[in-house]
Amino acid sequence: MISEKLYIFRYITSQLKEGWVNNMRDIIRKHFGGVGKGWFNIKETSKETYEFGKLKKLLTRIRLSMEESILEIAQQSLYLFVNSFISCIPKVTTINGPGDVINSFSDSIVDEEQVSENREPLFTIDLIFKQGHDLPKYGPDPVTIPKNILEIFDKGVTELQQISQLEPKVLEGLFKKQANLVLKAPIRPKTKPELNADKMIDENMWVWNLYEKLEQELMRAIEPLHTYLKTYEKYKALSSLNPDEHVHKRDANEGDEGDKDLRKEIQEIKKEIYEFMQKEEQIKKEIPEIIVVSLFKINCKDVRKLYEGKYSEIVKGLTNLM
Repeated sequence: MISEKLYIFRYITSQLKEGWVNNMRDIIRKHFGGVGKGWFNIKETSKETYEFGKLKKLLTRIRLSMEESILEIAQQSLYLFVNSFISCIPKVTTINGPGDVINSFSDSIVDEEQVSENREPLFTIDLIFKQGHDLPKYGPDPVTIPKNILEIFDKGVTELQQISQLEPKVLEGLFKKQANLVLKAPIRPKTKPELNADKMIDENMWVWNLYEKLEQELMRAIEPLHTYLKTYEKYKALSSLNPDEHVHKRDANEGDEGDKDLRKEIQEIKKEIYEFMQKEEQIKKEIPEIIVVSLFKINCKDVRKLYEGKYSEIVKGLTNLM
């Protein structure tokens, strides 16, 4: 998802920086290349003559039109980019257990049924065990996702600031030392613009507000992931359970009770086997293979398999004792 958004931004900006500007240059050269000396001489070498000529006014008007287009493209693209994420973030995510999560996108039950059908999680992460931890963790860490998305936002804004002006491209002989002139484009202020009655409103306030809104919503989107992890605290004992040690301990206890009725011992082992088989089935019911929490589709297969496997190994070991 993130790589796709980055590709789109790069494609659009490359078309603007190269295709758009170069096409405009070629059109002007085609129509004014044969004019020669006069008001529209694109081979003019006198700065003074150019400043008072009609070609200057034409290129200025074109520049202003292009800058207006850049502003419009920036607004449409950035609002679309931000809303593509925000629209997929549930208003409320209710977590009742590992397999019981409700993502609510609307306050109305009727609307909820209609809206939820069209919502798909944007990211896939795995629930995994890391060495030294008794609770599962996410891989990759979802905390990095908002940072990556915000970097794409900034990258898109920065790219728009690198679109060349037409004058140096059309009048190469006149702008040899100013070949890097760029068109005016929106920027994201380094600090939040202040609303002060004595000062003019920063024209880039909308960029800051959009960035801030995206950041806040993305941070809100990952909060349910922390809550979801807490539902696995009930399995802490299971996480640290060693099947071999459990079976070995059971075997040792039997050896200490050599005079005990063998038939009774077998019945107790069978009872224990049944209990662990029930626990294994309970894990399958409680922990799904896949679950959606907020923006994320979580793959729980490895954790579920690990928990199931512990009970399965104990059952196998106990069975061998009989």
